[in-house]
Amino acid sequence: MKPRKTPSVKWRIQIYDYTDDQGKQHKKSFTHSDKKELLRIVAEYQIKKEQIAERRITLDERLSDYHTQLINN
Repeated sequence: MKPRKTPSVKWRIQIYDYTDDQGKQHKKSFTHSDKKELLRIVAEYQIKKEQIAERRITLDERLSDYHTQLINN
């Protein structure tokens, strides 16, 4: 993750986002005029992405949790 100057005198970073079913890697691009602000935005994006990934659970896990709550109440 290294910021680079664009021809329009802005800073740009491309980061890995995900790999699709066909094996193609997708990247997310961020551009900003201030390098430090760009780094902050990218870091914030990555933190939010990690938080969302941690909260993902399967439908079976949700149903199991719901069933456990019904039994305990």
